[in-house]
Amino acid sequence: MNLLRTKGVTKKMETFQVILICLYVVFLVLYCFVKTRPKLARARIFAKLVLATIYLSLALANLFTSGIYPFPFFKTAVCLACVFAWAGDCLLLSKRTFAAGVAGFFVANLLLISAEVDLMGKINLGLGDFLGAAIIFVIFYGGLAVMQMGGFISFGKRVLPLNVYIATATLSGSLGLMLACNGNNIFYALFGIGAGLFMVSDYLMGAYLYKFKIPVFTVANSILYFSGMFMVALSLAF
Repeated sequence: MNLLRTKGVTKKMETFQVILICLYVVFLVLYCFVKTRPKLARARIFAKLVLATIYLSLALANLFTSGIYPFPFFKTAVCLACVFAWAGDCLLLSKRTFAAGVAGFFVANLLLISAEVDLMGKINLGLGDFLGAAIIFVIFYGGLAVMQMGGFISFGKRVLPLNVYIATATLSGSLGLMLACNGNNIFYALFGIGAGLFMVSDYLMGAYLYKFKIPVFTVANSILYFSGMFMVALSLAF
């Protein structure tokens, strides 16, 4: 078995986790290959559903095999975030349910934030740590706000809901990265970096949908999003 070590903490990686990681890599490569090829739409849908189902299955398996009852609040919130993200992935497959899919991701981000707030009370954080998170938030969302005001990018009629969503996603990612830098075990690293990747993926998708119709943006979005969600799900094992 593989061993993951961090600051004196050693934990075995279960066989099913290794198998899911291998499957995930295979389907992520497949998904990136077919995503920008309209003739392979069915393969794209299949690969996306498999990826979403793998990270959800991993999250649920990790939570229910943890042996800790009742489940800690932050782990329950993280697992529920994976459930809503999975629902968002499924709903985004149809234009008729696109808005519901975005709502699913919005709830997922709220759940991640609630987990992050709970985790803040479990480690020592100073003013500088929160300042760092604030700087990340300002760089990302502040930069987006400036670009909107300058007319570089426009969300049109969806300006309010999309700004609320992206601000929430940015807060989740900023706090996650703060926790990743200050946590005392691998859980914080996996969870925090995963939340950060989720955040960046949203910005790439926004750039693709509302400014640059360049395939590299949507492919990069997929790589970061699915990598981030897998890391968030895997963090529940620690």
